[in-house]
Amino acid sequence: MFSKRVISYEIEERNSIIMNRLDSIMRKDRLFLKDITLDETAKLLSTNRNYLSTAINSRGMNYKEYICSLRARYAEDIIINDRKERFTIEEIANKSGFVTERTLNKYLKRSIGYTVHEFRKKLRSSPSIGKGLR
Repeated sequence: MFSKRVISYEIEERNSIIMNRLDSIMRKDRLFLKDITLDETAKLLSTNRNYLSTAINSRGMNYKEYICSLRARYAEDIIINDRKERFTIEEIANKSGFVTERTLNKYLKRSIGYTVHEFRKKLRSSPSIGKGLR
């Protein structure tokens, strides 16, 4: 029984270390904006794909969902900083690494509860939303 706890703790610790490194490199180098595979990402972190996949799964998502969640946060920042709405939804999707507007809206809705159009409308009605974030 004791050894199962030790192994479980070691796996949790490994997952935490991998995810901290992954979050850091993704944000610093904005790798989520590129078409980077799980294998390529694992190489950058000097780990293997199984360890990386397990670490991401420990957060309740797979690699694609992880990348899309980072892209959605980035799109949120673009929208917040684009108060004059100079960018089309297609441009926001492209700038944040999404191939389609539909995918952008899907992940933005998951992340913040709004599509681009809904979020812009919310920002217009409550100008203080988004100020001081990130």
